Amino acid sequence: MLGGYTKHLGGEIQKQEIELNVLASKLSKITDDKIETDKTLVNTKDRVIEMQGELADMTQDRDKHKENVYTLERKIRDLDDELIGAKKSIETSLARLEKKHLDEKRDYDATMSAFKSELETLYQHQEAELGAKKSIETSLARLEKKHVDEKRDYDATMSALKSELETMYNTKKAELGTMTTQKLAFEKQLKMIVAEHLARLERIEPPQFMQHFLPDDNYKHALKLLPNLEVQHNFNMKDPVTDYLVPTFDSTMVIISQIYTDKIISDLAAEEQLLGGGAGRRCSLMDKVYGTRQPAELNLCAFLDAVKRYRSQHPKIRSFSRLVGFCDEGEAKLPPGAADFYLAVFNRIHARAGPLVAEAAEGYSLVKCKIISKVFREMTRGAFANLHDDAASMTEKLRGMAMNDEEKHIDLETAMEMLLMAWEVQYKQDTDAIVLVARNCFESNKSPFTTPEDLHRLLEKLEPAKALLIPLGEETTIFRRAMRNAGPTGREGAHTSLAEAILYFGFVGLGGGITTRLETVRTWPPYDEFRTLEESWRVMRSVVEAQLQVLTQRKRELRADTDYYISLCRDLELKLEARDDATEPWGIFRNVLALWTTYRAPVDKIAPFVRPSLASSASLIGSSRPTTVDATPRASGDIPLPQPDARPSSTDSMEATLEEGISPKHANGRSRSISKSPTRAPRAGSPRKMIPS
Repeated sequence: MLGGYTKHLGGEIQKQEIELNVLASKLSKITDDKIETDKTLVNTKDRVIEMQGELADMTQDRDKHKENVYTLERKIRDLDDELIGAKKSIETSLARLEKKHLDEKRDYDATMSAFKSELETLYQHQEAELGAKKSIETSLARLEKKHVDEKRDYDATMSALKSELETMYNTKKAELGTMTTQKLAFEKQLKMIVAEHLARLERIEPPQFMQHFLPDDNYKHALKLLPNLEVQHNFNMKDPVTDYLVPTFDSTMVIISQIYTDKIISDLAAEEQLLGGGAGRRCSLMDKVYGTRQPAELNLCAFLDAVKRYRSQHPKIRSFSRLVGFCDEGEAKLPPGAADFYLAVFNRIHARAGPLVAEAAEGYSLVKCKIISKVFREMTRGAFANLHDDAASMTEKLRGMAMNDEEKHIDLETAMEMLLMAWEVQYKQDTDAIVLVARNCFESNKSPFTTPEDLHRLLEKLEPAKALLIPLGEETTIFRRAMRNAGPTGREGAHTSLAEAILYFGFVGLGGGITTRLETVRTWPPYDEFRTLEESWRVMRSVVEAQLQVLTQRKRELRADTDYYISLCRDLELKLEARDDATEPWGIFRNVLALWTTYRAPVDKIAPFVRPSLASSASLIGSSRPTTVDATPRASGDIPLPQPDARPSSTDSMEATLEEGISPKHANGRSRSISKSPTRAPRAGSPRKMIPS
């Protein structure tokens, strides 16, 4: 049995030996394959090293691909390790090792194939880059050569151009020197012409001082082109003396009332001297005298400044500011004849409701509603066009103010503003109606308005019966005014200018009521003759004292007779305390103003005037006389008014016109203003003047 088992065991051993021989043959085959693979790998490495040597000078992209080679070598080393492990465990996992080896070989072949393809693509790309680099180098060499040639040509051209420019520069420099000399001469001549023109405006009659408050575009443009142009005038709003002389609100109201009253008085006196009793054009606004021109214009400037400051506080000041030309932004200017209408209405109210006592005290009055409404109906009775709603309903509006009782008194200033606004609307409506008739008269026949005969045809269209009786001189005056307002060519709004001229001279429309005679006023408001003088001296006293202090300190240098100066001031104080007759103190006050004007320029060079503080210093004139004018407290809610140390008021010595260019009718022979002797006694029935002129 042991022999059988031994025999069986020998068979098994032989069988195992056969299997081991088979495995040995397989292992030998695998080893051969591995050796062959190693040889192939060695060849591949040699080839890679050779390609690396050839591509060593290429760009950084190849370095990136080297990492792939290192990865492959690492994988090969891993494969070697795996093969070594397979040899050790070949007895137990030969099948698994063979399968794994086949898988790794398949992956390796795929990787090597992809790597080979990638290397070939990279090689082709590098070859293309080398070809492009060579092409760029060739183009660069060609461009460098071209640049050298162009630079040589450019240098030659610039050299010639530089020479030409130097010649041109020298020529232009000489021309510029000549032009600069001519420009300086031209500017000097222009400055002389403009200065002479502006200086002439300060001397012509009637005065054109409103240009300082309402300058035209040419005046502004001239001052802008010539900023250093100096024209001497007395309407400097930045002057501290002018700012100090600005009247209070109450004084401004009374001054405006006196201006209207004195204007009507002068118009009545002028009409009395006209042959036949015809009515004259009333275009004058102020006829007050302050003595010499400089203080008169300083006070006028201060008064107009007060009008601009207080225009929003009361209808009287607002209407007056519009009459003199002050308008808010977007507000239209009043048409020609507005001042004539306003004064004519004021004249009839004075004649029928006078004396207006409150006008002399406060500057505003209460008048019966029926008087105002009747006057307005009379003034608008000759309207050419149909009455506008504002004008037609004015009576009802005035009755509303009087609670439907015409016997009640209403505020005159508010009513006058309403009348002025309604008259303005109706005047524009009349103008538009006449313009329409003029266009139909001239444009339909294609005959432009050019001659007085054409004007006569238009007047016949407007009022045939009246056109037959109109004097030739008056017709010529209307024609001349229309042509002057239409501009040099006669085409700039010719129809509108024609309509305004016809209305202004009262042929038709609202102008007819204005040109009628003024009504006689039996009793005028009892104005205080000393009020304006006391107001002016109260503030002017501080200005004079400031000047006297400098004159006393520099008496020899300025050669000033301060004793006479101080004696005049003290005499004025005594006359104001006595309040006997205003003629003499006004004369003394004018002498004081004349002395102040004489010394002002040299004194201002030493110590310009500064508004005095509330704590007054020692007076050279003497103790100030207590004043009672305007002592009533201000109403609360008003716009802040100047302090009590700034309460002057004055008017101008020159004639202020409401509308520049409005002149009196030459046909009636009336003069512009009536001068009166300071010593002449007032006529019976006529009021005393506020300021003896």
